Amino acid sequence: GQHFCTLAPLEFFHFPLLVQLTTSPQDVLVPRRREKLRKLAFSRARFLEHRALSESAQRMDTNESEISMVTIKELLQNAKMNMGLHDYDTSSIENRLEADLFLKVAHLHGRSVECLSN
Repeated sequence: GQHFCTLAPLEFFHFPLLVQLTTSPQDVLVPRRREKLRKLAFSRARFLEHRALSESAQRMDTNESEISMVTIKELLQNAKMNMGLHDYDTSSIENRLEADLFLKVAHLHGRSVECLSN
């Protein structure tokens, strides 16, 4: 229990109380340790938020020319492998996605509300 509180304090902090009590009762019942857990969880949340913002900024810096069907194809390939459909041909799905994909804001101009809401 104590090891888990150190490795993943944010996750442990948000576990249901019953799980916390059965895993590490001392971290829940002793006020000083509960406060330490809360601080560790808050610190972990800030770290994850900072990392998410950093990774988001890096993705935003990616040139639009780097975004291509290869990414969609890889996603579809991984999905079919995870579903055990090794022999399934995903080319028709790739073509449909390519037709529906908007990579630039300019692609959205002039589209009907019905088109954009689907």
